[in-house]
Amino acid sequence: MLSKKVIGAKMNRKSVIINIMILFSHTIFWSFLGVYWCVGNVLGLTQIEKLVSMAIVTSILLLIQIPMIGATQRIEFSDKVIEFYYVKGYIHQFKEVLHILYKNIEQPAIQIVVDEIDKVNLSYRKTYAGYGLIGYMIVLTFLMKNGTMITLSPENMSKTKDGVYLSLINILLNKDIMVIDKLNLKDGLISDSNYFQKYVEEMERKKES
Repeated sequence: MLSKKVIGAKMNRKSVIINIMILFSHTIFWSFLGVYWCVGNVLGLTQIEKLVSMAIVTSILLLIQIPMIGATQRIEFSDKVIEFYYVKGYIHQFKEVLHILYKNIEQPAIQIVVDEIDKVNLSYRKTYAGYGLIGYMIVLTFLMKNGTMITLSPENMSKTKDGVYLSLINILLNKDIMVIDKLNLKDGLISDSNYFQKYVEEMERKKES
């Protein structure tokens, strides 16, 4: 069995602690600037009232932001299994952060046994970010031998190492699994996310011309 590879970012206890520390320092800074300094002075609050207000606002902001750390998505795969990890919803994301901190074993949301795959279709979809930015995400649609269909499209391809998507496709091809790639997207997966974005943008331009 080949060692597992990862598409996306795999969080660990160290990375979670670092992220919490960064969030805490940023939140303290803006709470001090906004609540303690600006609002406190405008409302004429006492020193104690400023500190209490700052502590309340900081706590609320941290409770809102910390679960976002657990909102990562990733695919782990080998020549035996493909596992998709993702967490949706505030409570579940908060629990995920606690699980990582306490080093609990994660359970994949979706697990696909490679030998049970009949064929795979490659496509892509548009994503929209702030300031009107448009991006593109790879979409993997698995048709299983039992007739079911499973679609995976992790949202953090930008954190994926060069060619990891392509290595997943090659594993499937080596298992004699049909890969349907009508748009030749495989050629856009040889490098990182920037390469894939430019590859699809060029395809879009050709369609419009």
